[in-house]
Amino acid sequence: QFLLVKDSLVSATIGLAFLGSLLAARPLIFVIARAQSPERAVVFDARWAEPAFRRGLREMTGVWGGVLLAEAATRVGLSGLIPPAALLLVSPLLAVAFLGPVGLWTVRRRRSLKETS
Repeated sequence: QFLLVKDSLVSATIGLAFLGSLLAARPLIFVIARAQSPERAVVFDARWAEPAFRRGLREMTGVWGGVLLAEAATRVGLSGLIPPAALLLVSPLLAVAFLGPVGLWTVRRRRSLKETS
């Protein structure tokens, strides 16, 4: 049973880290994006003064945290409802079903944040 839901522990831990970072000065999305390059760090530091930018990054962080927790909870719930072999087949599809749409939403949200600058 544990082996069937071990991926859920990773998803849930990351989801909780995202949600927990909303209590910090800067959310995890900001920290991750800023760390990608020195040029990006300069841009992110400058834009942090914009309320819409801060709100957008906090929104993205919250959505990702919630989706990761929902994906983990769904996998754990299914582990009690369907046979292990079926869960092994469905598990990768859960990741695609949850993370695909939120990934596309993030791309669109990033574009809208760039347009407000």
